[in-house]
Amino acid sequence: MKNNSDSRPRVVLDTNIILVSLTAHSRWYKVFAALRDGDYTLIVSNDIISEYAEKILAKYDRFTAENFLRTLLTLPNVKKSISVGISSQQILMITSLLIARLLRRQTIWSEKTVM
Repeated sequence: MKNNSDSRPRVVLDTNIILVSLTAHSRWYKVFAALRDGDYTLIVSNDIISEYAEKILAKYDRFTAENFLRTLLTLPNVKKSISVGISSQQILMITSLLIARLLRRQTIWSEKTVM
């Protein structure tokens, strides 16, 4: 991990970039690996985190979404752009609740389309 955080580029990643960079088999995995390795600082807001959770859950599963978000919120080079007095742990809990609600909504939608 890089030590000098002042020299790292500050980046906001589009959700689509996150989606294609999560799997090690993707040619875009280097984007996530560079984040993990501290090569840049990712700037996020609560809204961005929620969108990441929603889209990752739609493409992958709950385990993947929660693990990604846990990693995201514990990396020292991920900075919240708007501090509203909510800790990373609280964001993770709120995001887990959002994921649970989205899962219920998908189940209900699937049941309605089968009927």
